[in-house]
Amino acid sequence: MTHKRVLLIAVFIVGTGLLSLEADVLRFELQGSYFRPGEQAFRDIYGAGQSFGLEAGLRITKWLEAWIGGGYYAKNGHLSFTGEETRVKIPRAGAGLMAVIPLGKHIQIDLGAGLLVHAFEERNIIGTAAKTSLGFVAKEKLIVKLFSGFFLDLRADYSSCRMRPAEFLIDVGGLEAGLGLGFIF
Repeated sequence: MTHKRVLLIAVFIVGTGLLSLEADVLRFELQGSYFRPGEQAFRDIYGAGQSFGLEAGLRITKWLEAWIGGGYYAKNGHLSFTGEETRVKIPRAGAGLMAVIPLGKHIQIDLGAGLLVHAFEERNIIGTAAKTSLGFVAKEKLIVKLFSGFFLDLRADYSSCRMRPAEFLIDVGGLEAGLGLGFIF
């Protein structure tokens, strides 16, 4: 079974589950973060940089939430040997589950994991290398509820996704830390 089919099945299962469950909390969030690629060779060419994303979650029980989301990282860099300019784009989308740990009326910690599809594309003078592959993500959030349903989220994610877009094997995941601003219904 291909990675795309696995992701489609996972999204379908989570999506149909979201439609059929009684929700006590529905969450939407905009995210901005700093992405640090896990591989040194990737960092040598592109360094770290900004990443942006969206996420939605549905509370299934008092202690469990299903989430679905995606993000985008793009950066210019320079090839190691020639110094020529190169550009990478990595959109990603995924779904998973998150444990919800309330720490009072206005604060909670979320710990979760899920599957992410990474669509890697690199363009430079040599040509284009592109590959889509399935990886995983581990997530941590500290959510502070502000007022009238709005919340602020301090978060850290670690993802890993190994792929071979050309002759080389790379891991396009890494550490991502940032803030989210969202609304809870």
